[in-house]
Amino acid sequence: MAITSDKIIELFCDLSPARIAEATDLWLKIEQGERAQLPVLRRLLHTIKGEAQMIGFVACSRVAQAAERLVDTFNATGLVPTESGDALLGAFDLIGLLSSKGAEIFEAQIDEVCRDLESANQEVQAAAPAPTDTMPAVAASAAPSSSTHAATPGEATLHDKKPSTFHAQAVPIDALQPVAAEIERLHGEHAILLPQLGGIAQIMKALADEMRPGVDLRDIADRLTKWRRNISDLERRLGGISAEWSAFDFSSGLAIERLSDLVRQASVVSTARLAGQIQRVGRSTAAALKKSVEVNVVGEAQLDLAVERHLGPALMHLVRNAIDHGIEAPDLRRQRGKADRGRVDVLITQLENAVRITVEDDGGGVRTDKLRAKLIAARPEIEKLSDRELLPFVFEHGVSTSELVTEISGRGIGLDVVSTELREVGGRVQLESTPDVGTRFVLVVPSVLRVDTVVPVMAGPLRCALPSRRVLEVLRVDHIENTDDGLMLRRGDKEHGRLVPLRSLAALFGGRGEPRHGDAVLVLDHPEGVFAVTVESYGTPRPLAAQPSDQLAFATHLVRGVAPTPDGGVMLLLDVDGLRGLMARAAGSAVLRAPSAATGGRHVLLVEDSPVALALLTGIVRSFGLRVTDTVNGEEGLAAARRDRPDLILTDIEMPIMDGLEMIGKLRADPALQAIPILVLTTRDNEATRAAALALGVHGFLSKQRFVEDELRQVIDAALSRR
Repeated sequence: MAITSDKIIELFCDLSPARIAEATDLWLKIEQGERAQLPVLRRLLHTIKGEAQMIGFVACSRVAQAAERLVDTFNATGLVPTESGDALLGAFDLIGLLSSKGAEIFEAQIDEVCRDLESANQEVQAAAPAPTDTMPAVAASAAPSSSTHAATPGEATLHDKKPSTFHAQAVPIDALQPVAAEIERLHGEHAILLPQLGGIAQIMKALADEMRPGVDLRDIADRLTKWRRNISDLERRLGGISAEWSAFDFSSGLAIERLSDLVRQASVVSTARLAGQIQRVGRSTAAALKKSVEVNVVGEAQLDLAVERHLGPALMHLVRNAIDHGIEAPDLRRQRGKADRGRVDVLITQLENAVRITVEDDGGGVRTDKLRAKLIAARPEIEKLSDRELLPFVFEHGVSTSELVTEISGRGIGLDVVSTELREVGGRVQLESTPDVGTRFVLVVPSVLRVDTVVPVMAGPLRCALPSRRVLEVLRVDHIENTDDGLMLRRGDKEHGRLVPLRSLAALFGGRGEPRHGDAVLVLDHPEGVFAVTVESYGTPRPLAAQPSDQLAFATHLVRGVAPTPDGGVMLLLDVDGLRGLMARAAGSAVLRAPSAATGGRHVLLVEDSPVALALLTGIVRSFGLRVTDTVNGEEGLAAARRDRPDLILTDIEMPIMDGLEMIGKLRADPALQAIPILVLTTRDNEATRAAALALGVHGFLSKQRFVEDELRQVIDAALSRR
């Protein structure tokens, strides 16, 4: 009877990616001559097969068993032909898909992969030399044949198997032990301090009893003397506890920081392990489609394990897509003057705070005519877009130009998988394609994620989050007082409760509205005083992986970090100190940033390819009282300006498809748009770029490295005042 526990099934599926990556790595080593890895691979396949049987994953068990039989044959014959490796890698790829997406959509592929494995098995057996008294050396170290273990759940089943550490970097025990010992010591000191505080509480209770009403006046002098003596003793004790507590707090901070460093070290992995997976996916996909394709992986980078878990599926999908949709059949390639063998090149580059991966093929490119035909029925405006403007639509859900339903394509799993995976970690993807020449995808992901526990909130149109450790309480507005210092919320008793400053969070960002009775309010802690903000809604506290603001190209004192949301948006992790400073400067006004005469109601066009930068700039500029339209490259910006003429354009320089300088040149050549003030905000802060921009008549040139929010507002005010 199959074990159907949800947790056990979840564990099997969670372990599957690491196991498939390990199997791929083992096979690639075997192909390079490391025959001693065959028994290791055989045991791994045997474990997968046994566990799949236990949880009722029949198809997965069937494929693993067929692969295990082939490895047994390699062991027995001493032959390891590369051609058979393609069938084996195809099996690994399918096991991974079956573990993540289920068997229903891969029924035809299951039969085909098992047939390929059996054919390879027969070919190896036929090519084996006649048996001799001496078996090949590798066979001596092989695990027992599958006939011995076929019906046994096997060694290292789900009950005693630990999660694979194939992908994780081990924490050195000699570094972890001292930290554990220090935390244990600090826990002991904490246990000593608590009884001391209890003793002080007892003394204070006794003193209170000494001064109870009804004491004879003749005894008061004696009791006051005793009180003074006891108060001095209490002061001495509390001073000692305070000093010990400070030392304890300092040491605890150091131990926690060291432990966090060790955890971060354990979570950082190399992209080198993705290389084997890319090779496996490339070879198995090419074999399934009967195409000749060379897959190359160049470069290596370090990144957070949480990032790699999303990057891996995105890369695998892009490689499958390149071979399936991109690489043409040999006869068509010859007609186009190409070699019969196609190429897919993956280049991995380590940046300062990110990793860039380029996936490029020499195939036929994106068929924009088919893409346009597919989209135009639902979106008539598609007809006016250029081929370049059309390309980003391939990342939308359900969009595919495949005409055939194969085991690789045409099943509703499109490139939206790629964009969804990258958004989960704050990454982005860009697409460039030339008909009959090839396609290039450029992926950029942060190398490290920062996790905070936050309270999600809505502030007008903005999705924000506040650190949960700074949220004292969440309640509904019951009583608001309008004082000389502005609106105040009375916490606790309506008559004697404490007054704290109250503002609408949306209004602090330039929106409208003031706090009202019944609004949700978050009371926030700050060393200079507690304050409160109303929000449209709030969620339960949860972990948030955010990119720190100090890693962004520009800074604002209101935002500590940014994080992507599943629907493609961005959540802003707000800085409580920054909010407190804004409220202090508001001086009683519920709206912190009232629009100036120059900016009120004006329209700004933002042109910025970084989704994080675009989200932050949009929030900042809207807080100035401006209407904002955002676009992601020069071509989109030019089209947006022609549709709805803005009062000001704020643009980046380095962007795909059409960069900022080219867009500015086209704007200046258009009589209807040439007078629009243009501000440049870029990381390319050099004399040549500055000179080129100024020659085109831009009104301001700001560097992202030195950019501050107040400076941006001053430059925008100045540009709009001249109109």
